[in-house]
Amino acid sequence: MELFYIYPESLPNSHARSTTVVKSVASLQEFYNLTLCAKKESLSGEEIGKIYDVSLDKAKLRFLSGDFWGLRSHLFFNERLRRVLPAKAVIFVRHLKTAEFLLKNRRDGWKIVFESHEIFYKTTLKPKLAAKLERMERFVYQNTDAIV
Repeated sequence: MELFYIYPESLPNSHARSTTVVKSVASLQEFYNLTLCAKKESLSGEEIGKIYDVSLDKAKLRFLSGDFWGLRSHLFFNERLRRVLPAKAVIFVRHLKTAEFLLKNRRDGWKIVFESHEIFYKTTLKPKLAAKLERMERFVYQNTDAIV
């Protein structure tokens, strides 16, 4: 079964999480048939590897657009992602909205692993947003196949 590492952002970028993603993919490609799915605006695998000082030679890269008629949204990326994922796959995702989307649209053969790197609803001072994030996180934590 193939492992899909999902990162709905462009690579490279200035966020520390991009380093974590690229270094994780570089390590995991040694053990798994791995595909990194990232935003279409990304550089090539070779260029990404040079920037992060790793080789991505064994990983497949799949770039998906998050745009539709000039509008940009994770929903467009997520919908395109859902359409390209095979019927059987292990899906590693660290983005909360993408995890929720995949879980709500999951196929029987998908195993979804969520990387819980922070408790989002505790990081905002906005009560309505905190309540929404808490519901989303609870849904993801209760329905994912594994949490790392």
